[in-house]
Amino acid sequence: MNDNITLEELIERIVKKLRPTPTHECSANLPPLFGFGQHDETRILAIESVEQRTSLKRTAIYELIGQGSFPRPIPLTDRRKGWDTREVDKWIEDRKLLRDCDESSSTGQST
Repeated sequence: MNDNITLEELIERIVKKLRPTPTHECSANLPPLFGFGQHDETRILAIESVEQRTSLKRTAIYELIGQGSFPRPIPLTDRRKGWDTREVDKWIEDRKLLRDCDESSSTGQST
């Protein structure tokens, strides 16, 4: 092995080995694997973590997805899906905004 390789070259070689060969036309436009060099706090959550984070059960989560009011999962493999933490957190923040809006409108009507 060449001892004069830079860290960036080593990462690039690893990424090329890990990144699957594009099998779908959308795959060609994917960002770099693992977002090397980016400070993005995106994490992928399993359904169990989504349940814990939202206090909703799996059935309720999938019902909300069907209604178009909860983030859709990201297909990870043929059998596994995950949710973007930013999308789930935004959904939670939106619920809080709705709560605050409802509270302010109900107190405004009673005065």
